[in-house]
Amino acid sequence: MSDQYYTSNVGAASFLRYVLGDDAHLMTTKIAKDRITFAFHDEPKGRCKQLTDAYFSDESAAVGSARELLDCCRAVRATVSAADRSSNKSWDSKDGL
Repeated sequence: MSDQYYTSNVGAASFLRYVLGDDAHLMTTKIAKDRITFAFHDEPKGRCKQLTDAYFSDESAAVGSARELLDCCRAVRATVSAADRSSNKSWDSKDGL
């Protein structure tokens, strides 16, 4: 099994999906009413942490296309809705949207 990276921040998850691509987003799980976890494929190991650190840094991170980043945010939020509707409160990339 591949290394995975987890974040509970929608913005960071959107940025990871923007940089790494849709296929890197493996799972979204609703843990509690207001708690969600996003799992990403982390290869090479540590890449997701680097990107998340850049996202949260004071200098932030530049993006090439604000529209593409917003599309990723919409996609991440759609996985939250899909997880909320599922019986196991989880969205898996294998299931699609």
